[in-house]
Parts: sequence; structure tokens; C-alpha cells
Amino acid sequence: MMEHVLTPENLAEHLRMVVATGKIGVWDLDLTTGHAWRNARHDEIFGYEEQLPEWTYDQFLEHVVEADRERVDGLNKAAMEAGEPWSFECRIDTSTGERRWIFAHGEPLQDHSGATIKFIGHVIDITKTKEAEEQLRLVTDELNHRVSNFANMLLSIIKLSAKGSPAVEEFAATLADRIKVLARNQVIRPDEQSAGVTAARIIEAEISPFVTGEDRFVADFDEDILLRERMAQNFSLVVHELLTNACKYGALSSSQGMVAITLKRTENPRRARFRWTETGGPEVTESGMPGFGTKLIRTVLGGAVDIDYCKTGFRCEFLVDVLA
Repeated sequence: MMEHVLTPENLAEHLRMVVATGKIGVWDLDLTTGHAWRNARHDEIFGYEEQLPEWTYDQFLEHVVEADRERVDGLNKAAMEAGEPWSFECRIDTSTGERRWIFAHGEPLQDHSGATIKFIGHVIDITKTKEAEEQLRLVTDELNHRVSNFANMLLSIIKLSAKGSPAVEEFAATLADRIKVLARNQVIRPDEQSAGVTAARIIEAEISPFVTGEDRFVADFDEDILLRERMAQNFSLVVHELLTNACKYGALSSSQGMVAITLKRTENPRRARFRWTETGGPEVTESGMPGFGTKLIRTVLGGAVDIDYCKTGFRCEFLVDVLA
């Protein structure tokens, strides 16, 4: 195997290949004149397709966004006085108006008296890295927000479920069902463009386990109604509670019972009216829907809720905040 020996000639060529492959802008700033030598990639980073005839420190500062300019200039002066490297990240506006992030690093070169007369360094475009970092931060913040909301909702469910369950077994079963609702709701993701959850999808997901060969549900709702994520969680729990109580005490406990569900926009584009009407089931009383169900419907949604325990069947009606 032949040994590859680096000579001054092929070493220079090797360095040129590294700079080109890494898309590195190279510069040499004369602090006495303010003028800089640089390679073509340097000017490309600042938005110039062809290399400019000259480049100065003042030109560079003009490209730095105003919010970062004073900091970058201060770092330059401090590094020059201390004879230390000049290293920074900042935002720039290119010649085409594009906003980019750059990282630059310059090593000081001193004269015989020890005064810094030059910075020789490089600059790279780190825009994609910064965008990825920002996306990660947003995802992390959103995840923390979701976990916090989920935990708070879970604590509320545990407290209210415990109050309405006389036996440990009943409490465990009820709690398990309600946690499943929350978990199921996590699968229904918000639309990326609108950041809303389709209310119709929530209703369909909740009633699907109860749909059999017999037509027990009559659904009539506007397909384009979107809910904010927190409202979607609450709405999902309410629909589940209505279904659970319909199976235990209402229309779905009878072979002849039916449930009509409507969700329609009101004259206010930010509100929709939800109606739940049971028919064909046993006669109901207010005691037939104890504990968590009534409390959740009356309090979690926030606002007036009309609940009617009429002899022909249980009815519930309320307004929901929606995305316009």
C-alpha cells in the first residue's frame, strides 16, 4: 500500500477541497483599512451570485440585522483590544432580502508591538441548523404543554370519579374507561394548517364502538367545525359521558332506544350548538345521571348547559367555542 505524502502543493489543494465541500466562506479582515479579502463562497452567503469587487467591515455590519448589530460590533472591538479570537452567531439580511443565520470565527494576527491588525477566519451559513433548533424547541414546548394538560385533566377525572363511586371496583372501572377516552383523543391530531380538531371526527370516534347493525344513532353535524385542542379533549369526555349514561340508564339501555346528535354553527361563527336527544328508552330521572357526568358537563365546558330529564328521554344542549 502506497503511503500518501502531503507536500505544500497537494496540501493547499486538499485545503481548497475541504473549504469548497464544506461551503465555507473564508475572509481576511484588515483592521487598519477595514477592507477584507474573501473567497466567492463568502459573498454567496450574503446573497451575491458573483463576487463583489470589494468588501468592507461596514458592508458586513449593514447586512447584520439591527437587533444583532451592536452586539457583533462590540464583540469585534473587544476581541481586537484583547487580542483574542472574534467568534459569534448572528442573523443577516442578504442582498436578496432573505433572512439567514451565520456563524463566524476569526483568529487575531498581531504586529511586532502586539497590536491586533487582522482577523483571519471563516463564515458558514447555519440557517438550517437554527430552523431545526427552533422546530425542536416548539415541539418540546408543545409536548410539555400537552403533558401538563393531560396530567391536569387526569387529576380532575380521578377526583370527580372517586366522589361518585361507592366501591373500589366501580371506581377502577370508571376511571379506566375515562382514561381510555383521553388516550383515544391523543390520536386525533390537530390539522396542521388550522391547528384545530374536527368535531365530527371526535363524535364518530366516540360512537363507533356503540354502532351495531341496528341504526341507533341519527347524526347531523357540520363537517367543517373545528375545536381547539383543549376544547376537543373536554368535548370528547362529554360525548363519552353521554354515551356511558345512555347505555347505563338511557336510550341505549333499551333495544328500541335511539340517540339523535346534532352539532351546527350558530349565527356567531365562533360558536356551535350541540344537541343530544334520547328517545325510546326507559323513563329517566335526575338521579339517573349521578356524579362525574353531570359535574363535567356543567363545569368543564364552561358556560350554560341545558339538561332536561324529560319522560320521553334525556336531553342535553350546550354551546361550544369553535375556530372561525
